[in-house]
Amino acid sequence: MTSYGVSIKQGPLSLPSLKSVLFPNLSHSNADIRAGASKILIEVHKRTGGIVSEDFLKELPQNIKQSMLQKLEGV
Repeated sequence: MTSYGVSIKQGPLSLPSLKSVLFPNLSHSNADIRAGASKILIEVHKRTGGIVSEDFLKELPQNIKQSMLQKLEGV
């Protein structure tokens, strides 16, 4: 995964596969990777009409979930 997109090799990206790619990267030790994952999740939220909700993020640690929800408020 890069800040420019997600590399996939087997068809379209489903929500479960998106979560499996992005969620671990939202808590990565490298700030650039965290920022890239956040940007992709925000873009998904924009393009899907707001699919990224608190329920969608429920598997994330509380501090990361709150941070993402704050970032999504302005979108």
